[in-house]
Amino acid sequence: MGMDGNLKNGLLAAIDIGNSTVKCGFYQGRRLMGVIQQPTEKARIRLRLPGPVDQLRRVGIASVVPEATVSIMRQLSSLPVELITVRKCNVKLRVKNPARVGVDRVLNIKAAYQRAGRSCLVIDIGTAVTIDLCSDSGEFLGGVIMPGPKLWAGSLARTALLPEVIDIAAGAIPGKETREAIQAGLFWGTIGGIEKIVGRMRQSHSGEAIYLTGGAASFFRKRFSFPCSYCPYLVLEGIVQVLRENERENTAS
Repeated sequence: MGMDGNLKNGLLAAIDIGNSTVKCGFYQGRRLMGVIQQPTEKARIRLRLPGPVDQLRRVGIASVVPEATVSIMRQLSSLPVELITVRKCNVKLRVKNPARVGVDRVLNIKAAYQRAGRSCLVIDIGTAVTIDLCSDSGEFLGGVIMPGPKLWAGSLARTALLPEVIDIAAGAIPGKETREAIQAGLFWGTIGGIEKIVGRMRQSHSGEAIYLTGGAASFFRKRFSFPCSYCPYLVLEGIVQVLRENERENTAS
């Protein structure tokens, strides 16, 4: 069977191990067949998969949590697993220290560039907020990292007399009580920070496609003044893209 036919058979699994959540998706060709999300701590003990394991031809794992990576790879030891590193992403990194760039940021850019085919900006709102740029030729140009809303909330909760706020909501301004005031600060502060950073980036990189992703992105997707495409599984898309490229290279050799 030719390479094109071979690539259409069997499922690919993509696993994104983040600080708070593990996302696992099954793909048939380019079609996402199912996704399961679990808290990272639970996935370390027992990873749930969204489809039939016996139909998998390859599993790609990208992680920013080394301890969780070890335990999850041990659970999948009977499967053909590939750990996706920054070097394997086949993306040129125009930064000072490529070895320190998180693989999730690079995969976001890889998947966004595959969608747009031109300069992109990716906003990932999760435990941290990352805002990254790629060039018209798909090079990773760097970006900005700031705390996500839950990190802000956690730091405030360690302050005396302030309550812990765990839900993301658009608090009224001005807040009429402490919890509402914190919610307003977290929600609108996150939006304001992203708006300001994106505005600065667009001064020198105008006309790029903008993508929004990450575990908390759905709460903010309709709040920005700039147009953006909501793509909740960009990292998973990037993992599958790397797996396909590696299959083609192995077959060609």
